[in-house]
Amino acid sequence: MSTAHRGKNLLDMTPAQNQDFHSSVTDDGLSHIVIPRMSPLDRLIRRVKPRVPETFTVDLDEFGSFVWSHLDGKRTVYDIGALLSAEFGETIEPVWDRLATFLKMLKNNKLIYYK
Repeated sequence: MSTAHRGKNLLDMTPAQNQDFHSSVTDDGLSHIVIPRMSPLDRLIRRVKPRVPETFTVDLDEFGSFVWSHLDGKRTVYDIGALLSAEFGETIEPVWDRLATFLKMLKNNKLIYYK
């Protein structure tokens, strides 16, 4: 797995949640991220189809919820991966590939940033 990110080692980077998005945790410990649909295209679509909601919710599974809860801007990617391995053992393998892919998806959707 390539852990390089713009000349830096991904494992040494510190991800943090983008506070522009609201998230909540259900009674069963799963996280939900509420994403506003405020782009010009979204607003145009809502004019044509008023039933289109102004937000949508991303429901994370137990692994994603665990990672999301640890994106505090203090822990490195390595720290989070080590916590994942300790918590889930073999069920999370290959932990580094899965974590890197998940973080990339979060970053591409502007849900996280790196400090």
